[in-house]
Amino acid sequence: QITQQPHLKTGKVSMETVIRIINESMEAFANEWSPIKHLELAPDYDEQSFDPTRLWEDAEALGRRDGLVEKYRFEIQLYESKLDTLAAEICKIPQNSEKQVRQHCRNLEMHVHNLEAAKWFLSIYKLPPAESEIGGAEEHHPNITQGPARRHAVEVIDLGSSPESSEYGEDREMIVDAEEEATIEESAIDVVDPCLQMPQKPRGNRPEKASILTVSGWNMRDLVAIKDSKRVVMKVMLDMSRQEREMIHRRIRVLKKSNLLKEISTCIDMLYRKEQKMLGVLPSDLPKIRAVTNFFLCWWFADNYMYKIPTDEQLHELATELHQSDDLELFYDFVHYILHKTFSEEAFQNAHAPSKEETIVISDDEE
Repeated sequence: QITQQPHLKTGKVSMETVIRIINESMEAFANEWSPIKHLELAPDYDEQSFDPTRLWEDAEALGRRDGLVEKYRFEIQLYESKLDTLAAEICKIPQNSEKQVRQHCRNLEMHVHNLEAAKWFLSIYKLPPAESEIGGAEEHHPNITQGPARRHAVEVIDLGSSPESSEYGEDREMIVDAEEEATIEESAIDVVDPCLQMPQKPRGNRPEKASILTVSGWNMRDLVAIKDSKRVVMKVMLDMSRQEREMIHRRIRVLKKSNLLKEISTCIDMLYRKEQKMLGVLPSDLPKIRAVTNFFLCWWFADNYMYKIPTDEQLHELATELHQSDDLELFYDFVHYILHKTFSEEAFQNAHAPSKEETIVISDDEE
C-alpha cells in the first residue's frame, strides 16, 4: 500500500486521489492474477507439470526445494521494491485527470503479476515435508485445482552395492511403491534417515573435470556442509536457468578480467552500504552485475546465494577480507574454465555421458 508522498508537485488531481488510484489498481491487478492464467503463458504448458504437489515433490527429489524457497523470497523482495519505486515515480508526475493516473498505473500490472506468481510458488515450496502430502497441499492451496494424485515412493539404500560402486561415493537407491512399504523391513527404512547420514564428499581433487552427469548427482546440502566452494559453484551453475547461465557467460566473454572483478568488488561495497546504484553503471547493467556478484557469493560462502541476501555481518566480513584475498582471481579463472569445458554446448549435447577425463582407459601394457 502506498502512503502520502510529501513535497511533490501535483496537477489537477490531488495527491490523495493519485495514491488511492495506485492502490486500487494494484489490488485489481493482484485479484485478476491466477495460477492458471500465469502458467498458460509458459512454453510447453502442461497442466500436470504445474500441479502443486508434483512441483513440490520434484523439487524435493532433486534437492532444489530450499533453493527455490530462497529464489522466490528474493523475487518477492525485488518486485515489491520495484513497485514502490514505480509508484513513487507516478506520484511525482503532475496528473491532470484520473484517467491519466490509471494509464500510468498500467506500468505496474506486469510487476504485480510477477509478485503474485512469486508468492504462489513460495507458498508451495516453503511447505516442510510433513505438511506437503497430497491432502496438505489441498489444504494450503484451496483455490488450486489438483492434478491426479501421485503414488508416493520410499527411498531405500541398496546395501548390496559395494562401497566402490559409485565413483563419487554416492549410494545407489531403489524406488519402492508406498503400497509395498509394509513389506520392507523396518531396519531397512531406518537406514535412510538423513539425520543419521554424514555428508559425503565427492571423490577427486579436480571437480572442474567432472561431467554434467556427475554434477547433477551431487547433493547441495552435502557440498554446503563440507564448504566445497568449487562444487557448490558448479552445482549452482547447473541448476540455474539457461538464460542466467548465458548471461554470466556473455558477461565474462565481453568484459576484461580486471573490469569484471572491479564490478564485483564495487557491487559488494554497494550492498554493504545498502545502496541501490553504482556510480557510472547503467540501470540496465545493474541486474547483470548483481547476478555475477551473487554467483561470486556462492563461491565465497560455499552456499547458494543466487537468491539469498547475505546478513550485515557476512557483508562486513566480505567487504573487510575481500581485498586481502585472491578469491576473486581464483573464482574468475575457475568459472572461465568450467564455462568452456564442463558447461560448454558440446557438454550439454552429451549431458548423459561421462567426460573424457572421467573415462578410464585400460591399456594392455598396464601391469
